[in-house]
Amino acid sequence: MKVATLTGVINPEDVSITKGVGGIYLKTTYDLMGLLTTDDPLLTVWIERGNGNNQYSCTNIPLKIFAHMSVFGGASMWKTVEGGVTYFHAVCEITQGGAVALEPNDTIKLRLANLDPDDTFIICGMEDPDDIQEILAYDQKTVLTDDVSRNLRVANYGLMAITGALGMSEIRMTLENGRIVSMTPDELRATQVDNDPVLLVQNGVAGHVFHPSIIVVPIVGVAEIEVIKSNLDPVYIYLQTEKSTSPQ
Repeated sequence: MKVATLTGVINPEDVSITKGVGGIYLKTTYDLMGLLTTDDPLLTVWIERGNGNNQYSCTNIPLKIFAHMSVFGGASMWKTVEGGVTYFHAVCEITQGGAVALEPNDTIKLRLANLDPDDTFIICGMEDPDDIQEILAYDQKTVLTDDVSRNLRVANYGLMAITGALGMSEIRMTLENGRIVSMTPDELRATQVDNDPVLLVQNGVAGHVFHPSIIVVPIVGVAEIEVIKSNLDPVYIYLQTEKSTSPQ
C-alpha cells in the first residue's frame, strides 16, 4: 500500500503507517548506489505506541546503509528509467518474516531527514498475512581516527555493515566456539558476494553488483570482533539484530 510521496522537501513530516507491515518498498530518484557522503539522507523508524512506550528500529541511520543491510540475503535492488527519469527501487525488510504486530492506536513511523529537494521518494508498506512480535533493529559503532584497534561484542547481532574499510587492515572475529578468524577488506567483500550474489538488477539483468563503499557480511555465531586500523580514517560499523516488539 502506498503511504507517501515526498519531493521538494529537505526535512519532511513523519510518515505514518497504520497497518502492520513487514517491509518498506522504496522507489526514489536518489541514487542508492552512489558514494556515501556526509550529506546523505538519514532514516529513523519506530513503533509509536498508544501507551507512549515507543520502540525504535533505527535512529538517524544513513538511508544507503539501511537499504543495503535490509535487502541482504533476500530482496534485491533494481533500477528503471521511466520517461527519461532514473529510479532506484528497494524492498527493505523491517522484520525477518511477517508483519509487525500493532495494538490499537499503534503506528509505524518513518522519519526521513536531510533530503535533496530535487529528489522524489515514493514509500509503500509491504503487507503480510502473518503478524510477528519482532522488528529488525540497528546499532552504530565507530572506530575513531586515534584508535589503533577496537574490540566490539557482537554476540546478539546477525549482520554487520562496514564503511570506511580503507581505514582498516583486517577484522579479527572470535567465534562462539573460541576460534579466531581474520579477514581483510577484500575477504569481507568476497564473503558478501558469496552470501548475497544478487544485489542489484539493472535493465532486467541480475549481476554481482555491490555498493563500492559498503561491505555487508553475516556475523551469526560471532561473539566479538576486533577492528585493526591501517590509517587515521575512521571506520563505521553498523549492526543488525532482532528486537522483541511485545507491548510493554
